[in-house]
Amino acid sequence: MNERRMHKEICLISGKDSVVDFWVVLCIVCRLGFPGIMAETYGFLTPLFDYGSCGVELLIMLLASGDSIWDLRVLDFKKKYGPLYVMMAAMLAMTFLVTSDVKGELTTCMRLAVTVLFGLWLADHYDTGRLLELICNAQGLFVLLNLLLFFVLRKWGFYYDEEGRYLFHGLMNRKNSLGEELAYGLVLQTASFRIKRRAQETPKPFWWFTLGAQLFLLVSTKAVGALFTAMVPIAYLYLHDKMKGRLPRFHWSYIYIVVSVGFLFAALTILPIFSPFLESLGKDATLSNRTIMWEEIIPFMLESHTFTGYGMLMFWDNKRALKSLQDRYGRDSWFRSMSFGSHNTLLEMWLDVGLFGIALYFLMFLYSFRRIRSFSDDQYLACSAFVLPLMIRGLTERSYTNSSYLTLFLFVMLGLACAGSELKLSKYPRRPFLQTEPSAEEENKT
Repeated sequence: MNERRMHKEICLISGKDSVVDFWVVLCIVCRLGFPGIMAETYGFLTPLFDYGSCGVELLIMLLASGDSIWDLRVLDFKKKYGPLYVMMAAMLAMTFLVTSDVKGELTTCMRLAVTVLFGLWLADHYDTGRLLELICNAQGLFVLLNLLLFFVLRKWGFYYDEEGRYLFHGLMNRKNSLGEELAYGLVLQTASFRIKRRAQETPKPFWWFTLGAQLFLLVSTKAVGALFTAMVPIAYLYLHDKMKGRLPRFHWSYIYIVVSVGFLFAALTILPIFSPFLESLGKDATLSNRTIMWEEIIPFMLESHTFTGYGMLMFWDNKRALKSLQDRYGRDSWFRSMSFGSHNTLLEMWLDVGLFGIALYFLMFLYSFRRIRSFSDDQYLACSAFVLPLMIRGLTERSYTNSSYLTLFLFVMLGLACAGSELKLSKYPRRPFLQTEPSAEEENKT
């Protein structure tokens, strides 16, 4: 009788676990960009899936906070993430002091807070391999939706650019955005494959299908920068795995800071020197006019709101501030009408949260990666897969919104890094209703 009851309890636990995993995957799909471009035709889809997914994420975190209804907590803070909570709270508090739209900022910050907490929750409640597997499953669904737009719903999936080219952008609004997302997915899928290979697990057929479909769609976008975003991290992951520990670990927080700042300096000071040579090769020394934009954003921010910015994700909605920036360009310049995006993550953050916010952002990296030599191999591999595309993309594109996959993956990565070598199931087991198999102690009792 006891064995039958125990078997029934294990089945119930496994069933609940599958349901939670299912909803986690769907929430990640929404973060990846669904419903995307389809919302332009069916406007109700965006609030339905955006706010709906936020509600589901809060519900999942609530149910995971205790074993019974009396143990449930709306906010389940972890001591190891304490400094991250403090730094994010300081950034949000500062933004309310400078924003011109308190109501809009409140909505933005609430959605951002849910994204932050959900990212840390994922890192805390799943082992590294399983977490990457769930993300890859979500990526697989995202790829299927884009294949539908490519072969069936082409009126939504394609567009004509300024040069009259017929290009594929899928669920995203531009081809480069889709290309960068697919590139990120390929990197994470590579990391998942390496972890499975170490555990002597064979990828499922759907894994191979997703891999091939992503490559096909990535080539179809004709996004050259996205190919570079994928190739460099994949090459590093492959080399690190083949070297089997002989390759030294990189302190990604230092590298991220140096590369991000150094690239801006080089693009604005060194690259123009080689402009004649690059133009003779058919290359653009202005990085598709990006440096022209950056040359005015920097002095603009040095004149006003230098340390505070204009509010979290609010600069481009501040008409007075935007016009002040636009007026710095020539009367016939295209930049007089630009209305969104600085095409660099650090400059975008400077506009929103100022130098103080950027300093907190860097401190989050330094704190989280402070024990990188004690990371498990799987954890180091996963963090490398998360940070490299984030760093490369951030050089020429903005990265973060209040509910994007980039923001989610940032805090998943920081959560994994914070745990260090302590992220082991023996010390940080998954919640009972998330446990898929009986523990060794339960098996002995049986």
